[in-house]
Amino acid sequence: MLHRLRPRRAMTYGIAFALILASLFGLGAMPTAHGGELRLIAGDMGDAAGVDGTIAIARFNPLAGIAVGGPGNVYVADGQTIRRISTSGAVTTLAGRAGEWGDRDGAGTSARVNNPQGLAADEVGNVYVADRDNHTIRMIAPDGMVSTVAGSAGSAGARDGKGPKARFFRPSGTKVKIEARAEQRLEREQAEHEAKMAARAEQEARTGKKTRGPPPGPPTGGVKDKDQVNLTDEDSRIMKVAGGGFDQCYNAQAVVATGSMLIVATEVTQAANDKEQLVPMIEKIQALPRELGRVKRILADSGYLSEVNVEKSEAAKIEPLIALGRSRHHVSWKQRFAAAPKAPPDSATPMQKMAHRLKTPRGRKLYALRKQTPEPVFGIIKSVMGYRQSLLRGLENVRGEWNLVTMSWNIKRMFAMQPC
Repeated sequence: MLHRLRPRRAMTYGIAFALILASLFGLGAMPTAHGGELRLIAGDMGDAAGVDGTIAIARFNPLAGIAVGGPGNVYVADGQTIRRISTSGAVTTLAGRAGEWGDRDGAGTSARVNNPQGLAADEVGNVYVADRDNHTIRMIAPDGMVSTVAGSAGSAGARDGKGPKARFFRPSGTKVKIEARAEQRLEREQAEHEAKMAARAEQEARTGKKTRGPPPGPPTGGVKDKDQVNLTDEDSRIMKVAGGGFDQCYNAQAVVATGSMLIVATEVTQAANDKEQLVPMIEKIQALPRELGRVKRILADSGYLSEVNVEKSEAAKIEPLIALGRSRHHVSWKQRFAAAPKAPPDSATPMQKMAHRLKTPRGRKLYALRKQTPEPVFGIIKSVMGYRQSLLRGLENVRGEWNLVTMSWNIKRMFAMQPC
């Protein structure tokens, strides 16, 4: 069930902002504590150098870029190097060498950069670098290999294209984050395209008939005109909101049990499309202890409808009942009490079989439970418990916040379920 969280519009006094302050007025890495107090975690104010080691002995030059990624690591652009502050407190040089500039790809410190000005990092540990004076976008893989993903060293410009054919003019922090998102979007869209083509081929092989209409075109990739980064919470995304308009949001998901109305699985994502969320939620349900019982069916609105989701549900031995479209609120008595239509043949697709089940009296009765199960839960969370927007910034923080909110709901619900 879709639920979107709107981050408040306020300055994020977090690690990135504090590191920029430290770079301007000193030479230490200083994130803020939750109370707003600046606390030195690495380096020494007034002592400039490029020294690796523990946080007690590490030293930094004036910093030009900052990113947080992977399992909580902090990455900084320090002169002609990219350095990492790990969660254990160790400071190491990932790429480049102090005082030496260039445009060489390679492993770790054998690579060379030229005045890096911005960084971005993803959850798996890839670090993207805006290599300003090389006019390129570089990537440091989790194994330490440095490669040029876009642009050509020494060739400035403003041209779209694939890899080395693209041109940049002194790229900086915000631009590299947009480039990194474009790369991630291309990978996601490519996987979706391959899944659609595989489903199309499977249907043609099963029916022996060519699918009507042209096949879906491959994703084009690259930065789009409307791509942007929110400076308050760069992990959030622009999503369409109820009532019209758009806002900076997260997409929070929850699976609610029909009998108890307890929330049994949660997730927060950056994707506005719910179609991508059903399979991960099914996997979370299946990972629950067996003592809690086995899920027999899943009810979802039309936002979750796709052939892949129906097939994955069937493969997991879960009966899918996903709306085919927006249902009318007022139907005639003839439609309400209509007999079940003729059953589809055994050769019918999982989608066709599900469409038939939704038209039967049993299917209509089961699907009607959706309106009285997740809808009241989200309504109470938003209107009674007062949770309509996140108080924290960053995807992982909002996930923890959503878990806390849903846990609070479950505690209230279990108290209400106790016999008098």
